[in-house]
Amino acid sequence: MSEQSEINHSVRITIFGEEYTIRGKVDPALIKRVSDLVDHKMKEVAANTPPHTSEKRIAILAAMNLAGDFLKAREDYQSVVDEVQSKSQLLINEIDTAINSTS
Repeated sequence: MSEQSEINHSVRITIFGEEYTIRGKVDPALIKRVSDLVDHKMKEVAANTPPHTSEKRIAILAAMNLAGDFLKAREDYQSVVDEVQSKSQLLINEIDTAINSTS
C-alpha cells in the first residue's frame, strides 16, 4: 500500500454553495476533482430545472446523471476490452497457424 493512502487527509470543499470538510485516506487532489465534478453537475441540473426546485431534488438528479455517465463509460470500457481480447485471440491464432505451417 502506498504511503499516500495511509495518511488521513482533511480537505475543505464547496459543493453547490455549501462547504464541507472531507476526511479520509484518499488523495486530496482526487477529492477536489470529485467535488468539482459534483458541483458542476449540480449547477448544470439547476440551470435546467424550474427555479423552485429543491436542493435535494437537484442533488438526486445530479446523482442520476453522474451514475448514468458512469454506467455508460463502464459499458464502453467493457466493449473495448472485449474487442481487444477478440482481436488478440485472432492474432494468436494467426501466429500459431504461421508457426505450425513452417514446421
